Amino acid sequence: MQTYCLKREITSDWLDAVLTAADKDPWRARLRQASDISDPTERRVALERLADDVDIEHQPVRVLTRFASRVAEHSADPEVAERSADLLERVCRRYPATWWPLLSRLGPCG
Repeated sequence: MQTYCLKREITSDWLDAVLTAADKDPWRARLRQASDISDPTERRVALERLADDVDIEHQPVRVLTRFASRVAEHSADPEVAERSADLLERVCRRYPATWWPLLSRLGPCG
């Protein structure tokens, strides 16, 4: 069996192209763009804007839970962390069968 090693920048560009072609959701496209921002302040602002615009009815639970955790990690502002927790709680209430990924953050829904 042969093993191939690809340089990160080549793999990253290729993967970005595949994701862009495969996933046409505009909110997730903005999420991918925000993830690529190198300046921490600009990235935080972009993530906060995405938090304001997210429609939990049209995004996969896994994306929402990871996104909310990421927003909380990238913000020193307690208000933003609270908004992140609120988003996780909304996801938990909307998708009660998936409360287990949120347990460490919120406890069971109810």
